[in-house]
Amino acid sequence: MKNKTLWFITSAIIACSIIAACSGKQADQGANADNNDSTAIAQLPDDTVYLGHFVSSYDGSTLNISKADDSTFNVKITIFRLTYLSDGKGKKTPDGLSFTATDANGKPIGGIVTVDGDTATTTFTNSTWPLIDIGTQFTFARQKLTEEMITKRVKEIYNAYINSDEDERTLDETYCSDEWQDIVEDVENNDLRNHQGEVGFFDWNYWTQAQDSGNMSVSNLKVTELTVDSATVEMILHNLGTKTPMQLRLIFEDGEWVIDDFINKSGDIFDWKKEMLKYLDEEKKNE
Repeated sequence: MKNKTLWFITSAIIACSIIAACSGKQADQGANADNNDSTAIAQLPDDTVYLGHFVSSYDGSTLNISKADDSTFNVKITIFRLTYLSDGKGKKTPDGLSFTATDANGKPIGGIVTVDGDTATTTFTNSTWPLIDIGTQFTFARQKLTEEMITKRVKEIYNAYINSDEDERTLDETYCSDEWQDIVEDVENNDLRNHQGEVGFFDWNYWTQAQDSGNMSVSNLKVTELTVDSATVEMILHNLGTKTPMQLRLIFEDGEWVIDDFINKSGDIFDWKKEMLKYLDEEKKNE
């Protein structure tokens, strides 16, 4: 009887040891799996690898990558004489920065951006657009943005305005953002509809900060903010002997830096974009 009892005790101890060993092995395997996952995540490049403004030395095509508010990236691609993808969203993957956008026909288009040093390669992996086949690649070189580039662009824009005989709306098409043009158009349409024969919103000019213009120039340009796709410039606008402190907000759109807002900083600050939106909102409430 004692031998039989001893046999049962010994068997139970052995069984427990086997179970404990298996459990330990499974725990080790689970820990290794977690470590592998952590390693995979850690191997993803730092965000700064992708951030920047890239230009093709071949035809001037551009790739602009900036950080969005969440964990994604804004990806804007200008392909010379082919297309401008303005709404791309990217996410880091082990293969590179995967992005999706909308093509000229309103269809999804996407690909992978890989960066080696200062060279970025965009490979399209999803496309129904006949001008860009799956597998098409474009190569870009990182271009360092400088304050001098931005101030030079502002001078170029204002010189074009000063020396042009075209009206403001035509100049807006070249030198202002799409959103700015849309808001201006909405204000003008509202005034045609609701204020015919009246002055309406535009009783002075956002380019000249006055009703008339003459002997115009800009001076004291200073960049106060600069990212890969936005910039803020402080300057003095000279017009008819008056010096007006100004702030311009620019964005990078369709391969060019364009004005997205004019802000008059003399006396009470007048933010043209903000005031136009406020005006439209009030007009809508009164309809």
